[in-house]
Amino acid sequence: MATRGKKLIPEEIAYIAGLFDGEGCVNIYKIDTPKTYAGGERKKYPRYELTTSIYNCNKDVLSWLHETFGGYLQTRHRYKKPEQVELGKWKKSYAWKLSANQAKMFLEMIVANMRIKKQQAQLAIEFQTARSKKRNRCNPITPQENNLFRKCWEQMKELNQKGALPATTKRGDL
Repeated sequence: MATRGKKLIPEEIAYIAGLFDGEGCVNIYKIDTPKTYAGGERKKYPRYELTTSIYNCNKDVLSWLHETFGGYLQTRHRYKKPEQVELGKWKKSYAWKLSANQAKMFLEMIVANMRIKKQQAQLAIEFQTARSKKRNRCNPITPQENNLFRKCWEQMKELNQKGALPATTKRGDL
């Protein structure tokens, strides 16, 4: 499998899937965007965005993912006070993020090797496939499509709740 001109072997794809299962996050965000209509009426309408991310203290592995898949890489500081850095309470951490179609292509590549976040990945792929069809202003979102996007957002929120387990996993299996 090749991405950004780099060929990945199956072992690398499996490694990335395992890393994402343990350290990654897949989300659908709801953004209420104000819009002014003819006559001056102003309403908020929801817009939904897919994102994936991995947070880690090892910059090398996230840099490799950034070079391979694109997206963006940022440095994160978890500490709030300078003395926390001096005392060594927190390591510097990094975040690698993808959104929209880049996130979808990434998830499509690794979903077969995923276990923990497989349902989230499948839902994200379904969401972004439907959303990609509505990418221009001449093709407005219908109420049915908006309902689909809202349902995907609600399902993702439910799947991402702390302590939630995939439907195929039982507590005794862990």
